[in-house]
Amino acid sequence: YVLKNIFNYSKENLHMTAMVYLSDHGEDMTYGHGGGHITWQMLHIPFFIYLSPAYEQEYPDTARILRSNEKKIFTNDLLFDTMSGLLKAPNSDYDARFDISSSSYDLPSSEALSVWKERKISEDPSINT
Repeated sequence: YVLKNIFNYSKENLHMTAMVYLSDHGEDMTYGHGGGHITWQMLHIPFFIYLSPAYEQEYPDTARILRSNEKKIFTNDLLFDTMSGLLKAPNSDYDARFDISSSSYDLPSSEALSVWKERKISEDPSINT
């Protein structure tokens, strides 16, 4: 409900061209969202990128690349690089390998880490490596 209202308002009043949403963590109904016990369910986060027709028309390659990377592993600590890529805002800290909107995106599951870089995403039993 909240995201729908933000989306509709932004689209109608702010000429929104893109919207990115992701959570900082998921929930495990047994353990809540932490308390010292981290489960894979807590590491699965909702994440979406909406591109307006105007954005897709101006940057068709970005839209195509995002669709081709849709099923790839992404961790929320890569948001900086992805936002830099979506905004077309190059900077000295940007790395295209960590930008899911880039054709250079490359995060093998064997190298993806979470929980203070202590858990390998490849160990998640729900992911085919």
